[in-house]
Amino acid sequence: MKIVCIVALYHPDPKELYEISRYIDDTDQMFLMDDSETSNQHLISECLGDFAGKCSYIWNERNIGLCASVNRGITYALENGADWILLMDQDSAFQTNILSAFRNHIKIHETEAICALAPQYNYDRHKRQPYRGTKLLKWANMSGTLLNAGLLKSIGKFDERLFIDGLDVEWCTRARSKGYQIIEVGEAVLYHHPAFTKEFSLKNKVLFRYGWDKPSRYYYQFRSYWYIIKKYHDVESIKWFLVKLCKVLLLFEHKREYIRMFIKGVRDANRGNWGKI
Repeated sequence: MKIVCIVALYHPDPKELYEISRYIDDTDQMFLMDDSETSNQHLISECLGDFAGKCSYIWNERNIGLCASVNRGITYALENGADWILLMDQDSAFQTNILSAFRNHIKIHETEAICALAPQYNYDRHKRQPYRGTKLLKWANMSGTLLNAGLLKSIGKFDERLFIDGLDVEWCTRARSKGYQIIEVGEAVLYHHPAFTKEFSLKNKVLFRYGWDKPSRYYYQFRSYWYIIKKYHDVESIKWFLVKLCKVLLLFEHKREYIRMFIKGVRDANRGNWGKI
C-alpha cells in the first residue's frame, strides 16, 4: 500500500515547514504544491533538504487556486502509483499519527466502498480527543483526508470551478451520490486552523466562539455553496449556507461589505464566473 501526500502551500513559513517535516517519513512520497507568486525553493531546501529523496517541490508559478493545485498534485500521485492520497494544508499538524490510524483501519476493514478516511479536527472552538471506533460522515475537510486513489476514476478529481472554498464539500457530496462512504477514524486527530476565532461575550462572560474571515473569503464560500446547492439540492449545504449568512447578519461588523460579497458570490455562481475575485 503506497500513500502519497499532497501538501498545499501558499507563502509558507519555517514553522509550518517544520510541522510538515514531522510527518514526511510517515508517507511513502510527498509533493509540495506551491501557489505562491514567487518561488520558495530556497526556503524548502533549507527547511526540508534532508528529505529531498522523498519530497518534491512543485512551484505553480502563480496562484492557480487551491483546487487546481491539489488536482495537479493528485495527477503526480497517480502517476507515481499511489494507492491512497493524503491531502494536507500547510498549517495543519498531526495531534495523533493519523496515517498510522488510517493504515490500521485499512488493514482490518473492507475499503471497496470507502472513498475517503478522515480525522477528527481539533481547534480552539472545536476541541477533540481520540476515541476508538469510526463514524460515517456526510463530508470531511480537505486537510487530513486520505483519498482512495482506486476510486478517483469513478468519482473524479476536485471541481476547479470552486477555486479555494467548498471543493471538499462538493467532492464528498458527489462521492456520496455515487454510493461511496466517507469514514471518520476516531484515533486520528488533526490540529486544524479554519478561519479566525472570535468571541461573543455578555457581561464579560464568553457565551460562544465563532469563525470569522475577511469579506473576500466569504465571497468564495457563498459562491461555492450556492453552486453546490444548485447542483445537488443538498440539505446540509443549504443549512451551512444559511448559517454563514446568519453569522454575517448577526455577528459581523461591516455587514454592508459582506452582504455585497454575498450578492456577488450568488450572482457569479449563477453566471458561471469562476476563478479569482
